[in-house]
Amino acid sequence: MGWSNAHLYEFKLYTPENGIDTAIGVPDEYYEVNRSFMDSRKTRLSEVFSGPILYAKYVYDFGDYWEHWLKIIEVADIAEYTQWPVCCGGNGICPPENTGGVSEYLLERTSAKCAEFKMEPPLDYVSSSCHTDRTCFDKDEILFWGFENNNTTLTPSECDLWIRRLTQGDISIDEVVIDLCFAIPAQDIRDLYEAVITKPLKVRNKATVILGHAKGIGIPFISECLFVPTRTIHDVISRYKRSGVQQSLFNKKRGFKHEIQDYISKVISILHAPPSSYGFNRTSWRQEDILKVMADEGMGISKDGLRAIIKSSGYSYKKARTVLTSNDPDYKEKLENITNILSKLSGNEKFFSIDEYGPFAIKIKGGKSLVPSGTHKSVPQWQRSKGSLILTAALELSTNQVTHFYSEKKDTAEMIVLLRRLLEEYPEENTIYFSWDAASWHASKELYEAVDEINSEEYKKHHKCPTIELAPLPTCAQFLNVIESVFSGMARAIIHNSDYQSVEECKEAIDRYFQERNKRFKNNPKRAGNKIWGKERVKSLFSECNNCKDPKYR
Repeated sequence: MGWSNAHLYEFKLYTPENGIDTAIGVPDEYYEVNRSFMDSRKTRLSEVFSGPILYAKYVYDFGDYWEHWLKIIEVADIAEYTQWPVCCGGNGICPPENTGGVSEYLLERTSAKCAEFKMEPPLDYVSSSCHTDRTCFDKDEILFWGFENNNTTLTPSECDLWIRRLTQGDISIDEVVIDLCFAIPAQDIRDLYEAVITKPLKVRNKATVILGHAKGIGIPFISECLFVPTRTIHDVISRYKRSGVQQSLFNKKRGFKHEIQDYISKVISILHAPPSSYGFNRTSWRQEDILKVMADEGMGISKDGLRAIIKSSGYSYKKARTVLTSNDPDYKEKLENITNILSKLSGNEKFFSIDEYGPFAIKIKGGKSLVPSGTHKSVPQWQRSKGSLILTAALELSTNQVTHFYSEKKDTAEMIVLLRRLLEEYPEENTIYFSWDAASWHASKELYEAVDEINSEEYKKHHKCPTIELAPLPTCAQFLNVIESVFSGMARAIIHNSDYQSVEECKEAIDRYFQERNKRFKNNPKRAGNKIWGKERVKSLFSECNNCKDPKYR
């Protein structure tokens, strides 16, 4: 068209469903507040012509007020890198700028017809400065506002400032999109802006060339500012028009190898096969082995490219962990039983977690500790033991109190001794629950007989004691035994880094530890986090997700 976009314009759309009159144009203070308005600089055709809207009215030059009706006929598939828009055809020619509107233009055409037939023009005719062939139309002569028609006029200092601000990230992406969306697609602007900010210098310069040229900055000035030859600038701009952003910035004929599907599929197929199938005496893949297989099969790739494929495919090197599991077929039932007991535990009932610690030798123990600079702490591999200890203990969960004594060995007799000691310590309770792991001496016939004897009416006639209920843990579920966390805290505090000279000295330290711990929790029911007994691996609460047994401190 022969118009130079020198006047204001507006598109008007009407949606039959809700009756809203939508305006699309360049916003200013004269737009009515009660109308729906869209900024034409940020609006795509796909956002406008969708659903019930198939027509729009276009008004150009609010003085002459040229009205046009636009209709969407077909949404066609387009090539990936074709430069748009494209004029498919037309008929006639548009009126020139500033002709005064429809009436003045018709009057001018009437005058032209009169001259053709040697007739006098009407008396009220005002001569127009426009003299053009109104019948000739050539779609190849149609120009669009883009690179060739950027009417932005900048001084050299403004051009220099704009390029500097762009390369330093001082102009936001939204500002650049609004400024240049008439010249190049918004998505291209975003891709180019990202390249300017994040890519290497060579790619940054190419992206700056395209954006600067779209801004209307001359090629000689861009060359001088970026120290890039004018021939290179012409080549970048030409390649962008022909092939798009990626080809213009990276000049890729086939693309990076880590982006080619054949290479990706080959690497994944190698990872899915064991190394032995390719002749490697290994059980897991190394990157150098994968690179060798790729090279042997004619698909060589760099180590960086291989890393990119592995990372994008979601693979990473991870160490296998030992999973805490129980093979007890009644795992859920036993777990649910313990949980129900704890949830309904009353004030005159107690729940004990029971286990043994040891046997462990009394000798120099290793561990982490503060040492002065230049000092290297060591522990002799071969030492003469000063004796050994087995600690049998019970942790009451509701009060966090520990009852303990020392045993000669781990057997049922020691468990019965612990039962009777707890009965003496808690005679006023109605019920005492005992929970322990599935060790053989914890589930022996002799132990069950002792429990039945204590719970019998004959025994209660002569002894004032609570009823005993057993709540065993599932098989191979020591990690659920809460007292293990207490043993871990004790080992960290007084066993590691120790060098006790006798068994008695070690016993004194253990007795003091539990005495202080019990006192602390008795005076402060809440967990004391800064004390050594508050450093236990997990909180002394029963939970299915607990791992109370810490191999680092046992």
